Amino acid sequence: MKDSQSDFAYWQTKSYEERLATLEAIRIEYNSWKYDTQQGFQRVYTIIK
Repeated sequence: MKDSQSDFAYWQTKSYEERLATLEAIRIEYNSWKYDTQQGFQRVYTIIK
């Protein structure tokens, strides 16, 4: 429990940009480990007649 309190205090000292950048890095690393590809947006096609 003490470690989680110090972790929380550490992340409170970081700006929201730094926290989001770290979260994005973790997400990319997880996706490359789990899916072995880089995740991106799906392509959506609209056919107009």
